[in-house]
Amino acid sequence: MRIHELTFSAIGPYRERQRIDFDQLAGSGLYLINGPTGAGKSTIIDAIVFALYGRPSGDDSDEARLRSDFAAANEKTEVQLVFETAEGTFRVIRTPRYMRAQKRAGDALTPEPATCKLFRIEADGHEVELARNIATANAELQRRLGLSADQFLQTVVLPQGQFAGFLRARTAEREAILKRIFGTRLYEDVARLLKEDAQAARSAKDLATNEVREALVAIDAQVSLDAEAKQRMLDQVKHGLDDALMLTLQELGPALEEEAALRETEAAARSEEARAADDARTLVRSEAAALEASTRAQDAQLRAALAASSARAAIDEQRPLALSLGIAVDDDGDEQVWRGRALAAATAGGALQAALEAEQAVAAWPRLEQTLRGAIEALEDQAQAGLDRLAALPALQEEQQRIALARPDADELLALAGRKQALERETDLRRRIAAGRAGLPALEQQLAAAATAAADAEAGSASANRHFIEGLTATLAARLRPGLPCPVCGSLEHPQPSSATGVEVTAERVEALEIAARGAREAALRAEQALQHAAEEVVGLEAQVTLDLGALEAAQSQLASDELALEARGTAAAQATRLLEGLREERDALMQAAARLDTQLAVSRAEAQAKAEAHVVALGRAQAGRGSYDSVDARKQALRGLEQGLSTMADRLHDLTLATTEAEGAAAALTALPRHDGFADRQAAELAHGVASAAKEQADDRARDAQARLRAFRAGLANVAERCRRRAEIVADNADLVHLAELFNPGRGADSGLHIYVLQALFANVVEAANRRFEALLGGRFRLQATRDEGGDGRTLLGLGLAVQDGLTGKSRPATSLSGGETFCASLALALGLADVVRMGSGGIEIGSLFIDEGFGSLDPKPLEDVMTMLRQLGSHGRLVGLISHVPEMKTAIAERISVIQAGEDRTTELHVSWME
Repeated sequence: MRIHELTFSAIGPYRERQRIDFDQLAGSGLYLINGPTGAGKSTIIDAIVFALYGRPSGDDSDEARLRSDFAAANEKTEVQLVFETAEGTFRVIRTPRYMRAQKRAGDALTPEPATCKLFRIEADGHEVELARNIATANAELQRRLGLSADQFLQTVVLPQGQFAGFLRARTAEREAILKRIFGTRLYEDVARLLKEDAQAARSAKDLATNEVREALVAIDAQVSLDAEAKQRMLDQVKHGLDDALMLTLQELGPALEEEAALRETEAAARSEEARAADDARTLVRSEAAALEASTRAQDAQLRAALAASSARAAIDEQRPLALSLGIAVDDDGDEQVWRGRALAAATAGGALQAALEAEQAVAAWPRLEQTLRGAIEALEDQAQAGLDRLAALPALQEEQQRIALARPDADELLALAGRKQALERETDLRRRIAAGRAGLPALEQQLAAAATAAADAEAGSASANRHFIEGLTATLAARLRPGLPCPVCGSLEHPQPSSATGVEVTAERVEALEIAARGAREAALRAEQALQHAAEEVVGLEAQVTLDLGALEAAQSQLASDELALEARGTAAAQATRLLEGLREERDALMQAAARLDTQLAVSRAEAQAKAEAHVVALGRAQAGRGSYDSVDARKQALRGLEQGLSTMADRLHDLTLATTEAEGAAAALTALPRHDGFADRQAAELAHGVASAAKEQADDRARDAQARLRAFRAGLANVAERCRRRAEIVADNADLVHLAELFNPGRGADSGLHIYVLQALFANVVEAANRRFEALLGGRFRLQATRDEGGDGRTLLGLGLAVQDGLTGKSRPATSLSGGETFCASLALALGLADVVRMGSGGIEIGSLFIDEGFGSLDPKPLEDVMTMLRQLGSHGRLVGLISHVPEMKTAIAERISVIQAGEDRTTELHVSWME
């Protein structure tokens, strides 16, 4: 595994984007990561480990701590790493979870989720996406790298705080580290699974034994074993004597079979006795039932005869009506004759339905006649109202036409608009004149102030100029010498030379005051021009005014009045136009309604005439149907009563016929019984039957119980045999598993076991590889040794302890007794040896990049040179070796370096890479 390029931003103390191109590094492959303590050297390792495994390099695996505190809320935290393995070159881009600024919410923050993407870089530079989510990317990275995060930290990155941890660790801690790095948990899991499977097999055997015991208890519930026999069989179950157990149980079968046969014979005898008692009881019951049936039938026959007589008497009251219809009323006993008479009465009643409807129509006629007359009168009134409205419409239309024609024309509107525009111009002129006059005092004040300032500036400039000239003359006078000519006038005499006034003014001051005076004069001139222009503008505006104020106000008032009048005329004309249209529509509707009403009146009058004629016909039908009764309905009710009486007579005759037939049948059944002339004791027969039935049920229960116990014994015997067979299979199937589990899982305190053996072999390889490195350091004085020590679980772990053999004394001593420099050399050798063994154990993974972060400050010059020689050899073999240190001597020993420039008041932390400058 080789790292080509690292880029990161907003990580740790680094806010800006940092980039390291390792491919540009040439020479020995050895470089230094240098900077003050706490500046951010280890952050480079954190960025690499985070890119590959999504966690920092230290014990704190919280990725949130990677986010730079210097980064703004809208700045992105990201790491990009380009690396190469045997499977190709890849780019991984990863971001941690952090809080970022919301896009449209001011200063509010929102969580930015963690992300990870992985790409393969082809030979032509084209990148192919392999994963775009964290889970898939992590799985792909693990497969491409071939190293877990712990293995990576022990072989590629040796981070600060963990460098000497493996050397100084207690045996139990070293065991845990080796398990984690080499993944020996697989062997431990195999042993554990074997142990669990063996325990499961034992549990299955115990469960099968309990099932055999439960099956035996079930048999005991059926046969009630004595205590001695039961205990003997339980002992046979406990010791697995299945054949003896089955033989003992089979000896119980004959007794149960004999008892079952005896109970079956007894039940058959009791069943025969119960059957005979039941036959005797049945005969007695039949005799009693026949007698009761004959008595009931005779009573029913008598009641039916009385009912028929009563029905015949009720018909006599309606004899006149029946005779008027030709229906006979006599003592005929034929049911069908009476039903024919009832049908004749019903037919006569049905024939009155038309007369009944005619009578109802006659009763409803007065109200119907009034309704028809009212409808006709309402239609006539509605038609007259429509005609009256049609007559009034022409006058209304003429009035609205006159109003519509009074609409304002275009000339009137244009004239009004012209007057309004002229008055608005007059009003605007007066407003501008007033505004101009109001601004004149301010302009006059500005002019006065500017004139005063100009005068003051002129006076100051003149005074300064005078003092400047006086100063010049005083200077010249001071230079005059008697007998020498004046440089100004040439005179040899100097009767009144100037003297200094005490006020010194420079030429620059004079020039500045002159410029100020000139500016003040120009400002005064501009103020004067502004005042004059404003006054002239007011005069010009006043010349344009054509109306005095009173005339303007009168014209405005008249204009408003004319505007209202024209608007009122326009509104009235528009409304009149709409009303005219409505009147036309109303006229059309009234004319259509008049035609429709004429048609309705004709139809209503014809309908009234037809209904009056129908009333005369209905009156005749009602009188014919009423006959001698008060109404048709009264006659129909009388016929319905006659029909019901005749039907009732037919029903009573039917009931009498049925009752007579039933009485004759009951008498015949009673005569047919064998002892109809003398009846047996029914109570004694019932008692005898109860006694026989109870005896039969008891015998049946005893027979069923015996058969059930026999079946249960046979089923229990088969169940015991099946469970014994299953237990034997469990023992046979798991014999080899139990034996293998005992081999792989020795008891507590033993020093063997599969995973312990593997750890010992791997650690021996690590110590051997480390000694090959250690021999080149500290003059070859020390060698590492694997020792016997106690494990974390109380086991004796041969070969997992660690000591050093001192070549000067020939004695071994604990590794923790080494000095600081000796500890660093031993730890480095052990770490490199561990890396070699991990690389070989991971399928020969090539480690092309190595980072060491700790310990160089503890070395004296000679050991430091030995260490540098070893590391240069690693670099010369194609590895890139990065050393993280702030030791000054390292700067002179290593030409290439990455310098961490710590943040200051005017800059953030940044990297300077020597081979990229």
